[in-house]
Amino acid sequence: METIIDISNQDLPVANDIRLALAELSPEAKAEVLESMTEPEFVHYRVGLYLEEIERALLSGKYSHSGAEEVARAECMAGLLLHE
Repeated sequence: METIIDISNQDLPVANDIRLALAELSPEAKAEVLESMTEPEFVHYRVGLYLEEIERALLSGKYSHSGAEEVARAECMAGLLLHE
């Protein structure tokens, strides 16, 4: 019998990277990025985006696993690393 482990988006390593990037933003830039979402909602959304993008990249057959991770990471971190 196969055991299924349910892991929250908040527990994935990329979630920590997103939280760290948010923490480095100025209060104004953070408010602009979050718009009307709370920080946990935003992290959940961006991790979901990461998972969708990595799946899409892998299924396309154009990328290796590490290449797909790179594409997904760039997409989920978009707008977080450009603010000062």
